[in-house]
Amino acid sequence: MDIIRKGIRFFIAAGMAAALSACWLSDEPLIGADDRAAPAVEGKYLSNAEKQVTVTVTRQDDGRYRFDDGKEPIMLAFLALDGDWYLAEFEMRKDPEDVVGGEAAEPDGKEAFYLFQPMQIIDGDLHFHMPECDEAFADIEGLKADNKICEVETVGALRELSKRFLARLAAGEVTEEANVLKRID
Repeated sequence: MDIIRKGIRFFIAAGMAAALSACWLSDEPLIGADDRAAPAVEGKYLSNAEKQVTVTVTRQDDGRYRFDDGKEPIMLAFLALDGDWYLAEFEMRKDPEDVVGGEAAEPDGKEAFYLFQPMQIIDGDLHFHMPECDEAFADIEGLKADNKICEVETVGALRELSKRFLARLAAGEVTEEANVLKRID
């Protein structure tokens, strides 16, 4: 899919390339200021990728977080789920040369899109889980499921999708291991 190309370098560097095989996405940001959680994730992390990369995480004034691997910074917002679980919203740009930085996306002719991934904080480490999308999610209002891609239209659909995914994970139905950013500071 053409809109995923912007984030490929970051996901590969952070060891999360498998997350692109199935995805949850939206053309609009769904985690607004009123829904944003503030998990304690600021600091430095080391990816578990084959070629380890250091990622620095800083909280921005608007409540989002900047994940910077030194090459391709990505802005994330978090939606609180249950306990130590969050849903990460990755802001991406269709133009691979456009880096969002610490500012909210501006209407600059380069369309933004948003990828979502469940994340659990365990002992300070960030465990990103590969999202799944299949016919089991097709009945969620505000969601369109097509060929392993869930196009999400509402924060309510995100919550329901996350709830069902976490239930699958707890039942042992998800076999993919999490990609981990290990805290190093």
